[in-house]
Amino acid sequence: MVGVALTIILFVCLLIFNGSNDISSLIPLATIVLGFSFVFGNSAKTIFESLIFIFSTHVYDVGDLVLIDDMVLFVKEFGLFATTFRRVDGQEVVAPNSLLATAKLIHNVRRSGSMWETTNLQIGYETPLDIIEQLKVRLRQYMAENNREWGSPGVEIWIDNMKYQNCINLVIAIEHKNNWQDWGGRWARRGLFMKHLRSVLEELEIGYQMPLQPVTFHPSSMPPSWMGNNAPSSGPGGIGAAPTLNPLFGNAGFLPRDPIRTAAPGIQVSLDRF
Repeated sequence: MVGVALTIILFVCLLIFNGSNDISSLIPLATIVLGFSFVFGNSAKTIFESLIFIFSTHVYDVGDLVLIDDMVLFVKEFGLFATTFRRVDGQEVVAPNSLLATAKLIHNVRRSGSMWETTNLQIGYETPLDIIEQLKVRLRQYMAENNREWGSPGVEIWIDNMKYQNCINLVIAIEHKNNWQDWGGRWARRGLFMKHLRSVLEELEIGYQMPLQPVTFHPSSMPPSWMGNNAPSSGPGGIGAAPTLNPLFGNAGFLPRDPIRTAAPGIQVSLDRF
């Protein structure tokens, strides 16, 4: 688009200032200019978009912490065509400005105000609602005592869902008073809050245990003969007597051979070691 516009402007200027007023003499020159516009048109478009992105939009400055595609990046340097970022693990990422200007959503953390984050907590379904309210009060008290780092009230607790009347899923939202430009400081604050949350949960005896899973056996299940002592019985009954079960195995729920049931594919049992 920019190349075509420059070609038209140049062509009009040549028509105005050409003394011979001979349009035919401009055809070879116009052909050359039009060819160059196709060759360098994309480069001119890239330069134009980069200039708009850097000087007009001006999304970030050197040293800013930004989030792009859920990646945490620090702006190391930016030029006319590309920007160099540094990840929190030290890796460097180079991205073209034309891509950032047209196809990426950039979150500038440094220019943001106070920021929130959430964490999920699973508790038992039998937990009283007043205990959950006490949990919120205790956490807000912690935020008030550390108001230089946390907002006011600083924490909110919501019931997200209750699954099968077995557990309650809570969402705990906490407000950092400052943004996350100090990336290490953000994680330090979060770590201290998590430690306090754990201590409060223990004091209020809030927890969760998975329900017991019932295990049943088929009424006609009998252990196979190889699970017992296969030596002939010297007691009453002789060889035809029921074998004595091996205490290491017990009744593991083995079923007698049933033509309706089929063994699971790929499972083989070797009886040699018994």
